[in-house]
Amino acid sequence: MSPFIDPVTKKKIRFISGKSQKRKFFASIISENQAMSFILPEGRKPDEYNIENYLHSVPFDHDMDGN
Repeated sequence: MSPFIDPVTKKKIRFISGKSQKRKFFASIISENQAMSFILPEGRKPDEYNIENYLHSVPFDHDMDGN
């Protein structure tokens, strides 16, 4: 697939494996207040969301907390 991906896009793609690599990467870009526990073990957002509510009630320019 590499030949079909634009060079600018290619620089933005990262493959992450393992818990320590995932924690290191996501901790640098997502705060604990905004992360779910499957992203960061210290994440404080609940893992369960009502997807129907999200898709039909949350405006596209807001997050699930209404901000």
